[in-house]
Amino acid sequence: HQHLGWQLLDDKSSYLTQNQEKIAILGVGNWGTRGRFPKYGKLEMAYENTREAEAKILLSHDPTHWDAQIRMYSDIDLTLSGHTHGM
Repeated sequence: HQHLGWQLLDDKSSYLTQNQEKIAILGVGNWGTRGRFPKYGKLEMAYENTREAEAKILLSHDPTHWDAQIRMYSDIDLTLSGHTHGM
């Protein structure tokens, strides 16, 4: 991934800055309530150090993560769910 210039956000966050405003992109490992998928993701780790952000966007594989944990974080502005099937 790094060789391709991609930054993996496994329980991490990164900032995008535009016109001196910061947007935090948070990513968590697999987390879900459906099927056989284990819960790897640690939202609290991805959320650390994002207080400076004017907006927060979370990337989380399973949309059931929203009801289970994400909605408790009232300042996460957008959650995108899905997967890439191995890129």
